[in-house]
Amino acid sequence: MWRSFVGWLALILAAQSSPAAEPVGVAFDQASGYAVVDDAVRFDLATFTLSASVRLDQLGDSGVIMSRGGAGELFTLYAYDGRVRMLVEFEPGRYAHANVPQPPQKQWVQVTGTYDGQAIKLYVDGMLEAEVLAQGRIPASLEPLKLGALGPGVRPWFGRLDRLAVFDRALDAEEVAQLAAADDVTPMASLVSAWTAETLTDSAWKNVLPDGPQAIVRPVVELICRKDSGYRGIWYANQPQEDEYVYKYSGGLGTYCAKHGPMAIYAAEVHKTFFCYGGTDEENSTLLHMVS
Repeated sequence: MWRSFVGWLALILAAQSSPAAEPVGVAFDQASGYAVVDDAVRFDLATFTLSASVRLDQLGDSGVIMSRGGAGELFTLYAYDGRVRMLVEFEPGRYAHANVPQPPQKQWVQVTGTYDGQAIKLYVDGMLEAEVLAQGRIPASLEPLKLGALGPGVRPWFGRLDRLAVFDRALDAEEVAQLAAADDVTPMASLVSAWTAETLTDSAWKNVLPDGPQAIVRPVVELICRKDSGYRGIWYANQPQEDEYVYKYSGGLGTYCAKHGPMAIYAAEVHKTFFCYGGTDEENSTLLHMVS
C-alpha cells in the first residue's frame, strides 16, 4: 500500500511485506522533497548522537541522511563517494569525519554516529566500525536540521530513511547496540528528537516525542508568488576583461536566461496572454521570474 503527499509533497511512505522488525521507510530521491526542522535550539549541542535506519536504492555522488549547516559545517551524517560519513566541524572552519563502506543497495542497515568533543565514532548495526579524533566544540549555531537532503535537490538521499534519532550526548557502545536492536527509541535517555515512517502525515513529519519538533516537508522547487510594484530588468555581466568593454558579456536583460520556456502562454480561462521576463528585486540582489 502506497501513501503519498499531495502535489509537491513527493515524499512517499512505502509499506512493505516484511518482518515487523524491519523498517518501513520514507522514500527520497532527486525529485522528492526533503524535511526541515526549524526549531534548531535543541540541536545546538556540544556532544550528540545521530542515528538512522537507511537503505540505498540507487548510488549517487552524495546523499544526506541528516545535516545542519552547509557542506563541511556543523554536522552531517551522509553517503559520499562510496562511503557513509559522520562529519563534525569540531572548531570553526575545521572538520573531520569517520568513514565506513557504503551499504549494499536495497539492504537496510542502521548507522549511528557519536561525538563526545574528543572523537567521532561511527557504528553500523550496533558495531563500532570507525573512529577519528576531533577535539573541540562544534560552533554554536541556529541552523535548522535537514533530513533527506542538504537543500532543494542538493545532495538528496536515493533510497529510504526510517527511525531517525538525535540524542544530546554521545551514547556509549552498549547503548548503541541497544539502539540498533530496539524498535522503539522513546524509552532511551537523552533522546532529543526522533521521526519514524509511522509518524509521517500528509502535512508534516511528526516527532515521536510529544514535545518534540515536527519536520516540515519542503518541495524540490518551492514556488512563491507575490504581486510586485512593477518590472525591474536585471543587469547581467560576466567575464571581466581589461579593455574599453569591461565585460565580455553584459547588459540589461529582460529575457535572461534565454533558455527558459515558455516565454509566453495563453490562458483561455481569463482570455489573457502571460509573458515571462527575467527581473530582479529592489536591491538588485537576486534573479526573479516575473510574469505579466
